[in-house]
Formats: sequence, structure tokens, C-alpha cells
Amino acid sequence: MEQEKEDVLENGMSDPQLIAISEKEKAEIRAKMDKDRREKEDIIRKEYMNRLKNAKSDKEKERILEEMNRRLKAMEEENDRERMEQERNLEKILLARQ
Repeated sequence: MEQEKEDVLENGMSDPQLIAISEKEKAEIRAKMDKDRREKEDIIRKEYMNRLKNAKSDKEKERILEEMNRRLKAMEEENDRERMEQERNLEKILLARQ
């Protein structure tokens, strides 16, 4: 209890409070990233669905679907890299606060 008081006086908050805040911030950032990712995927899917509607042959439709699949996979890989980078940056920021 005494240690907690010293932590609050010294840091403004105790370590458990800082951890709780940092976890909440992480969750909020992850949720925003997931929402942004879903929005981008929806835009891409709509774009390709429109192209599929206008496709005249089965071969052209197949080509469009393969292209969409490659693009979505590339976007997923990019999102994973961005997520890892943002996690590292967030950890640095949160550690600097303490």
C-alpha cells in the first residue's frame, strides 16, 4: 500500500493502473486498425464485384477473381506488417510514459 502511494506521487499512477491504461489503448488502436482494414477490403471487393458484373466471358471472370485474391492477400500481408510496426511503436510510447 505504501509503495502504491509512492508510485502515485512519483508517477501520477501506479504500475497496475498504467498497465490497465496501456492495455485499453492497445485494444482501441487494434479495433481502429481492424475497422480500417475491413473498410479497405470492402472497397476492394466492391470494385472487383463491379468488374465481375461487367465481365463477358468465364475466362475474364476467372482472371478477375484471381487478381482480387492476389490483391487481398497482399493487402493482408501489408496489414500484418503495419500492425506489428504499430505494436512496437505503441510499446515504445507506453514504456516512455512510465
